[in-house]
Amino acid sequence: MEPNETLMDASQITVSPEDYRPRVRIAWSIRPAAGTSWGPRRIPDFEFIHVAEGRLRVDVPEGDFVAEPGGVVTLYPQEMHRLVMDSEGGRLDCVHAEFVRDLTWSSGGYRPQPWPERYTAVDAELPGLFHRCTRTFTGTEPRRMLLCETIARELMIRLAVRWERGSCGVFPERMHGMMQYVREHCTERIGRDDLAARFHVTPQYVNQLFRRHLGMTPTELVHRERIARAFDVLQREEGSVKEAAYAVGFSDPYYFSRVFKKVYGVAPSEVRP
Repeated sequence: MEPNETLMDASQITVSPEDYRPRVRIAWSIRPAAGTSWGPRRIPDFEFIHVAEGRLRVDVPEGDFVAEPGGVVTLYPQEMHRLVMDSEGGRLDCVHAEFVRDLTWSSGGYRPQPWPERYTAVDAELPGLFHRCTRTFTGTEPRRMLLCETIARELMIRLAVRWERGSCGVFPERMHGMMQYVREHCTERIGRDDLAARFHVTPQYVNQLFRRHLGMTPTELVHRERIARAFDVLQREEGSVKEAAYAVGFSDPYYFSRVFKKVYGVAPSEVRP
């Protein structure tokens, strides 16, 4: 459902993914304590929140829900909302942006097509794009905003692909249970056969659920959860790259480095403070 429908009229420019030329206002990664809240408030542009870790409670006009790790919440311009970090150990990657540089949606300047869904299940590439976007925005390299907005464009196009497929929404109970199990046991050896046996379905159905709701395989989710833990280990300087790999369940540090770069877009050695 689109908010503020009175702003929509025939004079608006329809902006498709081919036309995305985003203007990024803010991009940052935060680790809020449990109970941290924002709002009730309104913001002037779209905000895309990648729930990397923890649970985020979202209160928006159509109701409230809890966003689990592995999803993106969209907040629409000028709508009243409230957010609450619902668990310890949370991490949010946040990007505030318009889809085109010289227009604003809230003034009726354009209409994105497809319309951004409230909640989107991420694919294997999105976590890395969010990380690169926030890291570039807060960095000091030359032409950082050009780089940041180039990354944001790919991020928004990938989200649009998900919106077009209609693969958004709240996870079914069985999918939620599988994700929770992977999250709690990701340092162990877990495959689709293990999930199938635990949740009393076929291995083929496990793959089908993961492809439909996450756009990835069970192994890719295990890798993403392990890499998120390794990121924290490296950020806290609690060990070398090799030690971080072993700590999160990888037996081969070289393979760990390849997976890490695939998820975050940078080598593990580059995220150490």
